[in-house]
Amino acid sequence: ILGVTRVELLQLAALTAALAGLVGLFFKEFLAILFDLKLARESGLNPRPFFYLILFLTGITVSLSLKLIGGLLVFALMINPASTAFQFFYDMKKIILVAPLIGAGSALLGLLVSFMIDLPVGSAIALVSTLGFAGAVAISPKRRRGRIR
Repeated sequence: ILGVTRVELLQLAALTAALAGLVGLFFKEFLAILFDLKLARESGLNPRPFFYLILFLTGITVSLSLKLIGGLLVFALMINPASTAFQFFYDMKKIILVAPLIGAGSALLGLLVSFMIDLPVGSAIALVSTLGFAGAVAISPKRRRGRIR
């Protein structure tokens, strides 16, 4: 992480901006095909181009991120923040807004932990992210209610 060049950082920023724009533009379509493909088809939506767009965007994101930060951290930061946000929210819009904040917080806290106790940065971030998810599961209102809507 600490060895990321300025060019790589700019590539990542451009990718982030493009992803945010496309998700904002096609949010309803993505939501429809990811959560109820049959209903999306019956509503007249052709899911094929959106499905391939999701696959393409995921592939680009993973491949660039693997090059920059490594596999462990890529998968920890793809899964844990969204799973953590899901423990507290039912609304997909809120989950999509909160998950990146959780990921950024995990990254900053992991970086701090790494410097404080001399751990590899990527491992410390993945550990903080995973512990955050475990803590969220432990105190989740969904768990206390005993069900997920």
